[in-house]
Amino acid sequence: MDNKNQQIKELIELNDELENYFRNTIIPQLFVDAHLILRKFTPPAMKQFSLNVDDVGRSISDNKDNIRFPSIVENIQ
Repeated sequence: MDNKNQQIKELIELNDELENYFRNTIIPQLFVDAHLILRKFTPPAMKQFSLNVDDVGRSISDNKDNIRFPSIVENIQ
């Protein structure tokens, strides 16, 4: 197997491990990028913050009314 295929295989394995963590954690977690775009969240965060898969790719500011933490955007910044 060449180096590029090995790297792809390793990335797939790491992604699978990360997805397994997300599915099995009980901690509500939001993952946003430097522009405050929601990139991922754990299932408990989905319930706690009334999120759905369509919210991925949207600004966290668009969902801040669902989050009972009024200064969340300021704290993330």
